[in-house]
Order: sequence, then C-alpha cells, then structure tokens
Amino acid sequence: MALSTAMTMAISSLPHNNINFLPPLSCSISTTKPLRNTLFKIKSLRTEREASSSDPNPGFDPKSGVAVYKPKSYEVLVTDAANSLAYALQEGKSRLEIDFPPLPSDISSYKGSSDEFIDANIQLVLTVVKKLQEKKETRACIVFPDKPEKLRASKLFKAALDSVDGISIGSLDDVPAGPVASFFRSVRNTLDFDFEDENEDRWKSSEPPSLFIFINCSTRELGYIEKYV
Repeated sequence: MALSTAMTMAISSLPHNNINFLPPLSCSISTTKPLRNTLFKIKSLRTEREASSSDPNPGFDPKSGVAVYKPKSYEVLVTDAANSLAYALQEGKSRLEIDFPPLPSDISSYKGSSDEFIDANIQLVLTVVKKLQEKKETRACIVFPDKPEKLRASKLFKAALDSVDGISIGSLDDVPAGPVASFFRSVRNTLDFDFEDENEDRWKSSEPPSLFIFINCSTRELGYIEKYV
C-alpha cells in the first residue's frame, strides 16, 4: 500500500502468494510459506509468550512482537496482519509486503493449481482491507496483473467485492506499454473469448484510492507497478 493519501499492496500466488500495497504504499501477501515471524511484527521481543497484536492484555505492547509467533487461527493471523499494517501506515511507511503461510488445506508451496493460490490471496486481501477499515478510513484499489485475471476475480468474488466500502479494482494492463508488450496483450485479449466485462464500471470510486494493493504480480511486473502508482 502506499501512503501520501495512497498506498500499494501486491499479492502473488504459486510458491509465493504475495500482496503488495503502494501510495503510494506497497504490500505483498504470500500464502505458501511456512508460518514464521515475517512482517506481522515490528521487532522481535525475547519472550516465550504466544501473543498476538490483538492480545487483550493491557500490558502487552502490540508493536513489540514476540519471539515465537503461533496464532491460534487464520482469523487471528489476518487480524494481526491488518493491525501491523495500520501501525506501519501510522509511522509513515509507504511500501509494505505481507507474507501469509499456506491456508489450512491440502494446498502447499508446491502442490495445487495456481488458481487456488490466486483465489486464496484475493480472499486474504479483502479480509485485511475490511479489518483495516475498522481502524481507519481506507479507500483500497486492488490491482491485478492483467485484465483476464481482473475479469475472473470480478465474477468469482462479486459479492465479496460489493461488501467492501470504497473498493475499486484495476489491472496493470492500464499502464501504457511498448509496441512488443502491446502486441502480446492484444493477442492474449483476442484469445480470451470471454473477455467482455459486464462489471467494468461496477467498482469505481469518485475519490482517489488511499491504498493500492497489487495482487498476484510477479517480479517482472515491478516496473509496471511503479508506473501504475
């Protein structure tokens, strides 16, 4: 996610389910790595206590982090991720990456179809945005790698997208490209016979986003992400 009234977040699946937020702020969420201390804590604290940023103990500093992070559920994990994101934005961070471990299913870092990882990332992003909105006003824009992926998500997650206030969606295809890239985009779009998007204008905001979330993007698309923001 990006700050300065805008943030960016990116998510990619496969062995790396990354989400990037830019504002110009950026974040990335991964669902295929083992559960570990990643960006869910600000710094490490020498303690054996299994706590989380949502710990009700009034003496617990949520910014301190813990030596061993063992959330009891994905609900706790996603809440902690949203809380950590909120603290980072408070401190003026403008580029963030959030990594999630594998979802509690038969999906692993090396098994399962790419669509499963992509769909998991979308669900995680929408949940994080909702929880972030409980803490601060957020107008999030979810940016997909290309228009076909954006179309697929808008069909599968139509109800979920409708449930998030001020949400908007886009794709890196909106960024002008050179002649070669433009040619391959046109070929891809031509082969995608079901490309008509009846929801093209469904999720648009009259105000600019305060947070950009780049989901399921690869490292080769970093240049387009920078231009998009």
